[in-house]
Amino acid sequence: MVQNGADGRVCATASRESRTLGRRGVCPKSALRDTARALSQENVELIRAAMATYNAGDFDAHLALYAPDAEWVPDVSTFPEAAPPQGRDEIKRFIEGTGEGFMNLRYELNEVFAVGADRVLARGEWGGQGAASGMETYSSLTTVWTIRHGKISRTEFFFDHDEALEAVGLE
Repeated sequence: MVQNGADGRVCATASRESRTLGRRGVCPKSALRDTARALSQENVELIRAAMATYNAGDFDAHLALYAPDAEWVPDVSTFPEAAPPQGRDEIKRFIEGTGEGFMNLRYELNEVFAVGADRVLARGEWGGQGAASGMETYSSLTTVWTIRHGKISRTEFFFDHDEALEAVGLE
C-alpha cells in the first residue's frame, strides 16, 4: 500500500508494518522484497487451498478461487483434442469430464513453490481409483499457476516436469 501525505507517504512491508518512503519517494528495496515474498507465499497458499477443495470434490469452492476469465491449458501430449477451457463454467465441465473415469480423483502435491511474484509451480501425483476397474492409478503431473489480483488466472498442465521447468525459465 502506498499513500500520499507529507508528505507522509508509506509503503507496506510483508509484516504489515508501514515504513516512510525514502527521500526519492520510493519504497526501500528491502520493503519491496518483503512485499514480493509475502505475495509469493500468499500465492503458494492459494494453490494449496485450491488443491484442498479439488481433492475434497468441492468444485464450486475450487472454482471460486479462479478469476472469471481463467484459462486452463491441458498438456497436449495427453489431451491432444482438448481446446483450452476458458472461464469457470468450461473449467468445471473439463474437471467433470476428466473425472468421469475415476472415483476420488485427486492431485496430491509433493512440492509447491513460487516462481516470481505471480506464478506458482506445483508437482505431484494426479489420479485416483478407476470407476470401472477399481484400480488405483496415478501420473506425475506438474502445474504452473498464474495469479492475478489474488485469483488463479491461468493453469498450465505438464506431464513432463522438465517442460514445466522450461516454461517458467528454470531449466
